[in-house]
Amino acid sequence: MSVSPLVFYQGPYPTVPLLDNEHGDFKVNVVVHLFSPVATSGTVSVTGEWTDGAASLPVSLPAGDSNVTVTVFAKNNAVKLWWPAMTPGGLLPNLYNLSE
Repeated sequence: MSVSPLVFYQGPYPTVPLLDNEHGDFKVNVVVHLFSPVATSGTVSVTGEWTDGAASLPVSLPAGDSNVTVTVFAKNNAVKLWWPAMTPGGLLPNLYNLSE
């Protein structure tokens, strides 16, 4: 299993750099890539340390490779922003855990 988080800004189109706690929320579509040797069903749950709880999706998977997308939301005050071109002194970006 592997995941691919796709992040979408939900606020108005930014015309200046965004500032912490002064921007819109984010939607995160988490594509979960799965393999099952036989057809099966179950639930896929995703939790981010910046979410209020887990998002779950019941799934019926065919045998072989498949993927499902689970959407979670991040409130503007739950994440610290960083800019790769503007990070002073080579500071590391803010990283967040995602559990599936």
